[in-house]
Amino acid sequence: MLSHAVRACCILENMRVTAKQSQCDRMYDISKMDKKWNAENCLYKTA
Repeated sequence: MLSHAVRACCILENMRVTAKQSQCDRMYDISKMDKKWNAENCLYKTA
């Protein structure tokens, strides 16, 4: 459940960078400069 939510959050954040960063906020902050890399990294982390 949690991993699924984080994954969905990551995908959503990558597509539309909204201010509603909750669970993916940490992963997103890790690579704010590169959204593409962040999305892939997040998927790898959850996988």
